[in-house]
Amino acid sequence: MTVATLQPLGFHVFALAVLSQSVLLKAATLPLKSQQRGGLRLNSSSEAAEHRRTGTATAVLVMLHPMDCSSAEFQRRVDKADGNFASVLSDAGIDILYPEGHNWSDPPTRLPVHYSLEHEPTSSIEASFTNLLKPLLTELRRSYQKIFVVGHSMGGNMALQLLRLAPNEVDAIVSIHSFLLEDSKVWEELQKPLLPVLLVRAQNDGYIPYEEVQTCYERMKSKGIDVSLKSFSTGDHPLQGPELKHIAEWLAHLAS
Repeated sequence: MTVATLQPLGFHVFALAVLSQSVLLKAATLPLKSQQRGGLRLNSSSEAAEHRRTGTATAVLVMLHPMDCSSAEFQRRVDKADGNFASVLSDAGIDILYPEGHNWSDPPTRLPVHYSLEHEPTSSIEASFTNLLKPLLTELRRSYQKIFVVGHSMGGNMALQLLRLAPNEVDAIVSIHSFLLEDSKVWEELQKPLLPVLLVRAQNDGYIPYEEVQTCYERMKSKGIDVSLKSFSTGDHPLQGPELKHIAEWLAHLAS
């Protein structure tokens, strides 16, 4: 599969899909196919635990892929956008884990039922956390001192949900090209401790309005969240190298 951009669905349709409160991550997908590179790319939680026992990493980064690709494709996109991303994190003692979540694959033109714009089960976010992320984070916590979660697009929205679902189980959140809706449960169900958050946005993003991320940032600040906003004057919705470089540096600082 080649690196592809999202088809121009139009902002309203795409935003509903990206920002819906029903990001259902499938549970029975770990362990993933082995794509380990030099002990850094970990594709199952047990593999991560084994590497921690034999390696030097004290932190792990969980990468939540966007709606239009698998975890393997997400990893390829990250590598293509910034070939130094993994090495910078490795130098900072951070492993990378790419868990499989929702399955977007064949056919690529059909949304999975749990992304339906017509029916959104209210419990699906909780199911995502309970079925995949909670057991994953619990196992990782046995092996790592710090756990960071980064998500792109739909994955970014899922990452932000951890502010209310798992504040004691992760240490920082990065959301790339995503934001929380005005009526998101997160605003009313924030749990302490309030985690550090990094929001990343691109000025030319054709799907996520620049202003919406700004509004989300300002509301987070008003809630007392330790949030940072990094804006890029170039780039569109797909991942960009400068964005990943900034994220790696931000996480390396937290891991130190």
